[in-house]
Order: sequence, then C-alpha cells, then structure tokens
Amino acid sequence: MVKKTYSVHPKSRQIDESELSSRELKDILSWRPPKRKPRIYADMDVPKYLIDYARDKLKWDIFCVRENDELMEQHDYYHFEGAKQLKRILLSFDDAFLNNRRFKLLETDGIIVFSNPGKSQLDSLIMLIRVNDLLIDLLRRDSRAMKGIKIKLTTKNKTEAATLYGCNSLL
Repeated sequence: MVKKTYSVHPKSRQIDESELSSRELKDILSWRPPKRKPRIYADMDVPKYLIDYARDKLKWDIFCVRENDELMEQHDYYHFEGAKQLKRILLSFDDAFLNNRRFKLLETDGIIVFSNPGKSQLDSLIMLIRVNDLLIDLLRRDSRAMKGIKIKLTTKNKTEAATLYGCNSLL
C-alpha cells in the first residue's frame, strides 16, 4: 500500500490519506470555486485556519473581525447588526446566535454556527466544505437565498449533522 499525504492548507499539518474517506478526499482535492462567492462576516470565534481556507480554496469573500482591532471586543449583537448592514452571512462558533429571541430570523442575511466542531482541524474543514456545498446550491437559485436561514453544524463521533432553521421558501 502506498501512503500519500496531502496538505489541506499550506499552514496546516499534513493529512494522511488513511484518515479520510474517499468522498472526503475527493471533496478536499477536487473542489473548484463557484462563479458567485458567498459573502461572509466571520466573528471572533472563527479560527484563522478556517478563514484562510475559505478565502484561498473556496474563494469566499470574507469580512473578518480578527483583522480589525476595534471590532474584536464588541458583543454578539454588534456583529449580528454588522453582518446585517454589510449584507453578509454571519459565520460563528457561538451557539448564542441560534437564539431567535435575540437574533431574529427575518432580520438576518443568514447565520451559520459551527457547534461542537470536533477535536481536529480536519473535522472543521470538512464541515466548512459541506456548508459551502449547501451555500453554493442555495446561491445558484437566488443571491439572497440565505436570508432568514440559520444553519447549525455539528460533528459527533465522526458523524456530521446540519440543522436548518428558517422562514425562507427555498428551504
């Protein structure tokens, strides 16, 4: 058996092929960016390696809180409003954004929350690729397709799950 390793991102660790299923390997290595880029507002909780991967490989247009010192200390509602004003999908690891009393569905251009992303960077990257597939599918239908939608992504015991909340007719 020939052992192959792949670099998911230049700054991340090498990945042993035996760690991946053939579908995951195919997703990571053969993925091509779409013509329409998702516009994302990444809050402080999103790790830099995910932001770098989304920009470099998935070709997302990302506004990143980590890159602006003035925004790093702001509260969740400030970022919710910022994403709304910039007409961007909010990406976070904070489950608080799933609270519909504080962060109303109809007031958002979309929220994606990574909940319990797993123990490895690889789990998070695979979840990011999966949400990218969903985003691209929705955005092909309508550029405002995420309006009024929240997505909660989880991994547990190597099983991925996505829960969609929304009041959008495209769901």
